[in-house]
Amino acid sequence: MRKIIVSFLVMFLLTITSSQIAFSQTTVIFKPNANIGKDANLFTKDYSNFADLNFGYEDVVKMNCWTWSGDFFIQRSLIKFEELSSIPTGAIITDVKLRLYGVNSTYADANSVYSGSSFNEYSNSVYVQRIASAWDESTVTWNTQPTTSTINQITIPESGSQYNWNYTIENSSELNTMVQDMVSNPSTNHGFMLRLINEALYRRMIFCSSDNSDSTRWPELQVTYLYNDTCNSNFSYSMPNALDPTTLTFNANVDAGQHIWRYGSQSLSTASSFTHTFNPTNECKELSHEVIDTNGNCSTSINLYICNTNQDTTSIEEVNSMSNAEIIISPNPSKDFWNVSINSKEKLRAEIIIRDALGKVVLMDEKNIYIGENNISINGKNFNKGIYILEIKGKGINYSQKLIKQ
Repeated sequence: MRKIIVSFLVMFLLTITSSQIAFSQTTVIFKPNANIGKDANLFTKDYSNFADLNFGYEDVVKMNCWTWSGDFFIQRSLIKFEELSSIPTGAIITDVKLRLYGVNSTYADANSVYSGSSFNEYSNSVYVQRIASAWDESTVTWNTQPTTSTINQITIPESGSQYNWNYTIENSSELNTMVQDMVSNPSTNHGFMLRLINEALYRRMIFCSSDNSDSTRWPELQVTYLYNDTCNSNFSYSMPNALDPTTLTFNANVDAGQHIWRYGSQSLSTASSFTHTFNPTNECKELSHEVIDTNGNCSTSINLYICNTNQDTTSIEEVNSMSNAEIIISPNPSKDFWNVSINSKEKLRAEIIIRDALGKVVLMDEKNIYIGENNISINGKNFNKGIYILEIKGKGINYSQKLIKQ
């Protein structure tokens, strides 16, 4: 069962005033986790419906052209740093660094170009392009992918190793220009698309996404900017515990001065930084941060929505519609492996998908099913404890069953 408990909708309404002109330099680093970060893979594959599926919750971003059971496929990826909206629109961007981190050796798929690889003749260089239209991490597909611009596009060179290959885009006037426009015009910040320069066979480059279990490998954007902060009330916020989305930490950009934080009519704090746990209600209130110092009085506010959405509940029902096969799963519950026994009346090809309770795809595969008994082993050792949904689809098969990981 998937249940949305708390939702956040944040819109910055900058209302900054000042009495003098005094520019200062600020450097911020955005390294969002799965709750804040926005990234997704786009996937198209011959003879499948992958182009209509969403892959917004994978722990890697893939730029990939390969074959799967003999069928050609392409993958691209999208990354967006929404926290750029916390930088004042009048800021002057002086330096930007985009850091991407490679996967470790536990991943079956990795970079295709490295010393000793048999695929070195196939360049896996990647374009980083600015996205020109809106997209949603939870719904975007290959067939609905956003448009991009080749203006100021950046090239990531061929990978230097199979695993743990990190790459930083720095000293790039193109990246600075793209981020400057995203900051100056927040409505145009749709992020970046990463795609192979040559989308032909046997080329792959992979980095970790904001959904990765290793927080040190999340994509990272470092921005240095100049801003008139004679009276600077801007602030950032973060979620210290992903399991508790109602607790947020707020940090003023400047410590100096008297700070007044309010949520609606409630006074929250007079410190420059603090952590607060909100009680979800059906009201949506404004959170404001006021600063009083020797240079004047200024205030920045956001509309922070922390609302119950209990009516937004979705259940994934178990389905058992089969005319061509009988399916038995054992053991269930299981601590590590499930055996899926499919007794088929004819030869067919089946798609196997496992989703977690939030609908995130955690495993996807295709199998040839032959007449008679077929046994498929599903490795759940790396799954967290909880409930998963197994889907099996093919000719005459539309099957869905809950799996329990102990």
